[in-house]
Amino acid sequence: MVSFRVAVNQVRFTALHAVVAVRNGAALGETMQNLNALTRRLNHFVDEMSRRPYRLLTGVRPLRPDSAQAGDSIVARREP
Repeated sequence: MVSFRVAVNQVRFTALHAVVAVRNGAALGETMQNLNALTRRLNHFVDEMSRRPYRLLTGVRPLRPDSAQAGDSIVARREP
């Protein structure tokens, strides 16, 4: 009896998330793009700081604008 209730609750939970995703699809897509850009910038900053910590005082070189258009390097490595 308990496992049936758990299964029903999981189905309801999944259905609710599907409805939320459909209703907010455009906003979720924009949020994911923003998170992707933020992650790129943060990774660039950490990489620059780990190579030369004095850059905290002198400044970090800006991220190249074409690097965001190159695509996700992790996904590119997985593709054949």
